[in-house]
Amino acid sequence: MKRRILLFENDNDLRSLLAGYLKSRGFHVSAFESPHAFYAKSCGSCREATSCGYAILSDVRMPELSGIDFVRLLQSRGCPIRNLALMSGMWSRPDLELASHLGCHVFRKPFSLREVAQWLGGPLPGKRV
Repeated sequence: MKRRILLFENDNDLRSLLAGYLKSRGFHVSAFESPHAFYAKSCGSCREATSCGYAILSDVRMPELSGIDFVRLLQSRGCPIRNLALMSGMWSRPDLELASHLGCHVFRKPFSLREVAQWLGGPLPGKRV
């Protein structure tokens, strides 16, 4: 069974590129423009033994709900997903500290697909996104 990655990125081109790459690596990808719609429809039914995904990769700055606030919300509801990553081209020091406190891997845009592969545990050619 394929492992599922939840991808949240409001830039259509980057979302499409990342989703395509993750699919090529054998993941089932559920990609969204914002975590708001996903959370409203799909979250809240987590049990400790089950999870809706293997990993979450989210942009930080998005409309309606930031990536940091989304991770905080998931963790407050007991979400069992432990592979969490946040990406941004404009990290502030407080946001970096908060991401670290939340246990998130941090990607600084632009980043390479090699970095994503390393986060997920495998080698890959070094194309930058």
